[in-house]
Amino acid sequence: MGKHYVVYEGHMPGVYAKWADCKEQVHGFSGCSYCSFPTKEEADMEFERYVSMKSNKIGVDHCKGGFQFMNDPGSSIGNKPVEFAPCKDVESELLGITMQNCSAVIGPDGSCTIGRFAKGDFLAREDAALIMLRRVLSWTNKEIVDFNHFGIKDLESENTALEARNIDLIVENERLKKEIKILRRKFNIQ
Repeated sequence: MGKHYVVYEGHMPGVYAKWADCKEQVHGFSGCSYCSFPTKEEADMEFERYVSMKSNKIGVDHCKGGFQFMNDPGSSIGNKPVEFAPCKDVESELLGITMQNCSAVIGPDGSCTIGRFAKGDFLAREDAALIMLRRVLSWTNKEIVDFNHFGIKDLESENTALEARNIDLIVENERLKKEIKILRRKFNIQ
């Protein structure tokens, strides 16, 4: 099995399975940065770590994974330019989601297709996923159970039982105090 390469800074950052592909991304790129790893898993983990660290330093107008939203004057309607974010094909996009929304990941076959999604499409895709999830649940008659909800209910019922026991002990304590008072008077004890 050959080496795998992580391109940190280059034309298209990502994980590459061949030196020729890696070289293509770093050749002629000022300030390029890359590293080789013996296995794909190590390369993927390193790239995920790098993207995670980089995303913590990114400003408001950047997407997690390090690409910036750009304006495309050619696609504007009227005078208002449309904001878009460069993205990969669906396979790479799904792979990117598993790696903390990093869209700069090269797909398993080394392919890299650039597409453009409007800035609001991320929310639209989330809504569509939620709608599809609801449909699948209704078709299968399944239910997503929030275990935290049931855990809280169990704790509340335990708490109610403990509160009732506490009240019983307080009442018993008061009864015993009165009984001690009566016995002290009876035997004339201070």
